[in-house]
Order: sequence, then C-alpha cells, then structure tokens
Amino acid sequence: MKSRAAKSVLAFSLVFINGGLSLLLAPQFVLSFLGFSFTELLFPRFVGMTMLVLAYYYIRAAWSGLTDFFKWTVHMRLMGVTFYIAFVAFDVAPVTVLGFALMDLLGALWTKWALAADERGV
Repeated sequence: MKSRAAKSVLAFSLVFINGGLSLLLAPQFVLSFLGFSFTELLFPRFVGMTMLVLAYYYIRAAWSGLTDFFKWTVHMRLMGVTFYIAFVAFDVAPVTVLGFALMDLLGALWTKWALAADERGV
C-alpha cells in the first residue's frame, strides 16, 4: 500500500471497525450517546455487522490499491453528508448526527486530495 489515497481509505476503515464493534457490543450506550432511543437492539447490531463488512472491503481495497474504489468512496461519503444534513434539517435525527456528516466530509476531502496528489506523483 503505497498511495496516499489507499492510506486514507484504510484510515476510514477504522471508523467502520470502531462503529461496527460499538454497535455490536454496546448498542444501547452508542445510541443513547448519540441521542437516539431504541428499545429493540437487533437492528443496530445488524448495522454494526454491516459496518464491519464495509471495513473489510475498505481494508482489502486499500491493500490492493483499487483506485476506482477510492473514487467511489468519495462520491458515496459526500452523498452521506447530504443525507445526514437532510435528516437533521427534517427533524428525523438529532443534531449529533452532524458529527457523522463532518467525519464523512473530511474523509471524502482527504481521499479526494490524496487521489489528486497520487495522480500528480507528488
């Protein structure tokens, strides 16, 4: 793994690992910390499992240098930012969700910058 973009995607996989394990092992703590009330904890655990699957994809793509995948993550993380903002704007989610928007935005910008730097050979 030599590219800056690969390193940014690998770093973002840590977000998925952290979130996935947290939702699998302590969903009530995570949800209450974020301002959600949830009585049935099976679905958050499914989300945690899905996050771990995504982390695996990110790790494998980073180690394999799959530049197209890196580009796709930029697009989807920016779309995620849009959804997080809309959720808060339409009062579907608490304002704490904007922290995820910020994290996705910064991650997308880092990967976008890294892709450009890799293409320039800098």
